[in-house]
Amino acid sequence: MKEVRVGTDDNLLEKDRYYNIGTSDGTQWTKILFQGYKFINGKQIMVFMTEDRFQLTINPSFHTYTMESDVYDELGNLRKEEDNG
Repeated sequence: MKEVRVGTDDNLLEKDRYYNIGTSDGTQWTKILFQGYKFINGKQIMVFMTEDRFQLTINPSFHTYTMESDVYDELGNLRKEEDNG
């Protein structure tokens, strides 16, 4: 997990990590890959890639939550279940 800094630009999302996110209209996406930011009409937009390889762009003002996806490791690989025996 990334350390939170004091200030207005925390950049909490890390590039090439998987997240579950939601927007203010109630829409949710799971296991989407964060690719970074880009500017559209002078406004910073968050850019993600879905499992189906579609690009998803989200205006941060409509973004309500982000959760790290727990089924992927820090390199984006599917985690293997550990043997209990």
